[in-house]
Amino acid sequence: MNIPDGELAAVARTAQRTLVHFRVLLMTNEEPDASPLVKTYIPDPDGKGMWLWLSVEDVTRFGFDARVFEAPAHFPGVTAGSLRFIPNEEVGDWAVIIDGVLHGGYSLRLQRGRLPESERAAYDAYIGAQRYAPLPDLM
Repeated sequence: MNIPDGELAAVARTAQRTLVHFRVLLMTNEEPDASPLVKTYIPDPDGKGMWLWLSVEDVTRFGFDARVFEAPAHFPGVTAGSLRFIPNEEVGDWAVIIDGVLHGGYSLRLQRGRLPESERAAYDAYIGAQRYAPLPDLM
């Protein structure tokens, strides 16, 4: 599903404004099955690129050490299992599912909202969300 660039930019701004909320969730969560993710834009040598979700392994003050878990075969230089540092300013979205509740995931919510009602349960099952947390206040 393609999302217009303007909407992706709005998602990225929201993710940036709520990044501190993500960090708090990571520091206070004791759920062993939670898999925090960050989404970032990865350019390729042809001047094209793609948005890709990566699994967060470590958090620093300046960003996130994150591992590629799905690497498109046609995308050079990105391999499954490779570790990348994603600076705070390059986070385009973040998500973590804790006890079945999706926190963040602004682009996921946008995609879900565009689906017909009849397809939303399958989408939720695919991403592993049973419920969606209320959005944090954006002061």
